[in-house]
Amino acid sequence: MRVNRAAVLVPVLALCPVAFGQTTPRLNQTGTYGPWLADQVLGDAPARLSFRTGKWKDVAQWRRAARKRALECIAPVELGGPPVVTITGRATYDGVDIEFLTWQLPAGPKTEAVFLRPTGVRGRLPGILALHDHGGNKFLGWRKIVRTDATPWAIQKLHQDTYYGGVGWANEIAKRGYAVLVHDTFPFAVRTKRAWLFGIRQVAAEY
Repeated sequence: MRVNRAAVLVPVLALCPVAFGQTTPRLNQTGTYGPWLADQVLGDAPARLSFRTGKWKDVAQWRRAARKRALECIAPVELGGPPVVTITGRATYDGVDIEFLTWQLPAGPKTEAVFLRPTGVRGRLPGILALHDHGGNKFLGWRKIVRTDATPWAIQKLHQDTYYGGVGWANEIAKRGYAVLVHDTFPFAVRTKRAWLFGIRQVAAEY
């Protein structure tokens, strides 16, 4: 007699969660971690630093405690306060005014950046800090998402064609009425490790 495997397996599989004490997970955005986060980590009560716990009667007092704990968790390094920003050049391209900037942090070479805004617009604008991707090509920094003229580097154009539909998306946002700052993030472009660049140059020279 032939056995219908589906007829046997479906009821058995359906019983598995019951047999192992599992319940159907609730819909959530963290997948199988959802029940653990909701029940054991967060629970039903307000988090211990939530103003809703009632431990703080004054918002300013609660804000000081919450900010202190946030800084402890972030563990920021001492950067010596706001750096001095220097404008090294200006350009206008495709409806966007561009300023080329540099500033010096306590360690490493000067950071390079560009500041974009709609051509001819002055005064206050909503601002966006645009961070380039970390998808390889460490010699590219802000150039990954910005166009400053009609003749971008070949590798820059290839990167934008591959990942951004052939445009500098920071420019596209600026043209819509935003002030956009894009800088080289560590360790890309001018902020990359000099030893790494030296190794690339050596390989290029040999091959």
